[in-house]
Amino acid sequence: MLRDFEIRRWIDKEGFAVDGRLEDVSVNDLPDRRVWFVPELGFIKQFAADAGNRYAREVFTLSSDIPGLARPKLLASEDFGKRGSLLLLEPAPGRILDQVYLDLTAIEYEELAKILGRSLGLLHSSDLPGRSGAWDSPLPQARLDDRLNFDVFVGDLSSAGKLSAEEADGLKLGMATFPGPAELKDRWEESNEGWIHGDVHNENVFYEKTDSGPLLTFIDFEEASVAPVELDLVHPFLNILGEAFPGREFGDERGPDHPILQAFFSSYSASGPKPLGLVDVGPYAVAWYLGIARDANAAGIPVSEFYLRTALAVASLLRWVPPRNENGAP
Repeated sequence: MLRDFEIRRWIDKEGFAVDGRLEDVSVNDLPDRRVWFVPELGFIKQFAADAGNRYAREVFTLSSDIPGLARPKLLASEDFGKRGSLLLLEPAPGRILDQVYLDLTAIEYEELAKILGRSLGLLHSSDLPGRSGAWDSPLPQARLDDRLNFDVFVGDLSSAGKLSAEEADGLKLGMATFPGPAELKDRWEESNEGWIHGDVHNENVFYEKTDSGPLLTFIDFEEASVAPVELDLVHPFLNILGEAFPGREFGDERGPDHPILQAFFSSYSASGPKPLGLVDVGPYAVAWYLGIARDANAAGIPVSEFYLRTALAVASLLRWVPPRNENGAP
């Protein structure tokens, strides 16, 4: 990894000035990448040489022509080989979604969902030169593993007393109507793949109110790749759209007809490469969060209850299981 004085020297070479110190604002203590704040300039992302294709993914997506997808401006970038690589970015306008939810009205939230769907649809529909076969995404295999182990997740959570017999049966019967791993592979090969973000969540999307309406700016394209487009909707479906419901979780008497969900999927289907809805995305979400709940419960981690409740709430939206009561009981 490059040292502080080397980063400063690089910034100077690129024609920018650094007056104060570089502030480490990395969210995670990861040895292969860091993020630095440069006052009155922006952010520097530093990648180690062994950070996979994260630098290349980010540069490719930020520098490509994708009309309708707001991203931070890439000011400079350089690959130093075995020393790693650097990106210099302008700050994204506004605040991350986690910081704005409580300030939004229901109408503003619906507009947010509409813009989110349209933005992802435009990204997935973009015909980017050189994207074909680029940098395999880990998402397809992860979602296949969830589907393959779904009955195991349900069985383990049932044995631990976390699911009622009715819920366990409903989950298994519901997932039985969804394609298995082999059929999913065939479907993906025949369907439209697109250039996906790969990690859309509350802290990777900025929100700003403007005279022409809300602006959503997407950051962190380290996981961007070619993959089945529906897989890129699973995380924002759970992590962003779920915020519209009481207690920051799904659970509203309007169910799948909730205007937030309708706005998101309708907007995506109008701008994306193919129509998608709750039945296309929800089963992946149920399987993923049940797997996390099973693992967290086995490790004695309390967050298991959140993931279990969320998975069951999505299963309820799909009409696989009845909704739990306000106390979380079946």
